[in-house]
Amino acid sequence: MRFKDRIELLKKGKGWIHLANGASFKIKKGIIKQLKLSTRYLQDKKTSRVDFLKIFGKPETELVDDFCYSGFDYNIDAYVLVYRQKKIYAFLDPKTDKLNELHFGEFDENLYGKK
Repeated sequence: MRFKDRIELLKKGKGWIHLANGASFKIKKGIIKQLKLSTRYLQDKKTSRVDFLKIFGKPETELVDDFCYSGFDYNIDAYVLVYRQKKIYAFLDPKTDKLNELHFGEFDENLYGKK
C-alpha cells in the first residue's frame, strides 16, 4: 500500500501515523486527536518529575501504566501525570522518575490504573 493510500484511509477512518523520529499522531476522520512525543523526539532525557511539576504545577491525578503477565510478574511501565484541562499527559519512567513521553489531546484514562 502506498503512503498516499494510507493517508486516504485516515481521512475516512481512524488509526495512527508513527514517525521514525519518535512522534506519533492518532487520526480520526482526518483530524489529529492525539499527539505523542518521545524523549527521543524531544531530545530530552533529563527532565525529571520535579522539573515537570515546576513547569506545569500539580497534576489533577496520577495514573499507573502497568501490566500483570501472571500472578507473579507485575510490571509498571510508567507513571502518568494527568493535566485534563491542558490535555497534557506526561509519562515518567518508574525507575528514574524522568520524562519518557508526552501525550497531547484525546486520552483514554480508563486504560490505566490509579496510583
